Amino acid sequence: PIQVTPEGELGGAISAIAINSTGTQVLVCPTRVLDDRDPFVQPQILDSSTGKQVQIFQGHREPVTASAFSVDGKKVLTGSFGGSAKLWNIEDGQLIHTFPLEPREGVTGINCVEFSKDGSHVLIADDHHARVWNIQTFARVHKFPVQRVRRASWSADGTRVATRSLDENRPKVWDLAKGELEQEFENLSVKGPPFPPSSVSLSHDGADVAAGYGDGITRILSVSTGERLHSLRASKASVIAVAFRRASGQLVTVSSAGTIRLWSPTDGELLLSIYTWGSSAEW
Repeated sequence: PIQVTPEGELGGAISAIAINSTGTQVLVCPTRVLDDRDPFVQPQILDSSTGKQVQIFQGHREPVTASAFSVDGKKVLTGSFGGSAKLWNIEDGQLIHTFPLEPREGVTGINCVEFSKDGSHVLIADDHHARVWNIQTFARVHKFPVQRVRRASWSADGTRVATRSLDENRPKVWDLAKGELEQEFENLSVKGPPFPPSSVSLSHDGADVAAGYGDGITRILSVSTGERLHSLRASKASVIAVAFRRASGQLVTVSSAGTIRLWSPTDGELLLSIYTWGSSAEW
């Protein structure tokens, strides 16, 4: 069971949330930050079964708008409305590094943060660019011209990253060895205007991308050719989250109707369907 923490204990509404890979801890980020020393309005980790505070990270002066756990569960990354991103050590709650701000260019905040699978790099995206940083040297490795990224997904070997933007209808895959755009998929939504995908996920070998759309269809796409491999549909409800499972490579989709489905990405077969309520998938 997941413990629900009363709203007042966290200083108001939540602007960002993340769950660690084992499901035992939840990182919650209140929208209100009035004092960087106030323990009630700073990002904090809660035990998912008891709701008790495990750790708190003090230092943000503006609301945190994006957050992520490293896969090994030892670090968290937070990005704020003011455009700063901070890397934290979970064990002692200490700040490891603040990633420097670049020229504002009308930036309103950090929209997406994501660790690579091996924890060596992070992606930090604002309104105009997605930047990749090495968290051992804290050097910026790449700067990609992609706007308003809301979701990013890394391949297991860290050679590719897929992005989903709020304003761009086409999911993109970036080659991190060359530092350039590798694939931009055509708009695939057929329901009304060409809306962007709600979520994207790279397979662990980086060969395929799954993209979920508002027309209720999840498309599995080949990164190398751009070809559509499968179109998965079990209802008309919008697909709001997709994720490839780490262990089996199977694909999980979540619909706006609250149904979680498990698919075989090799043949498009529906393996399991569970009705519940939720809006995120991370396996």
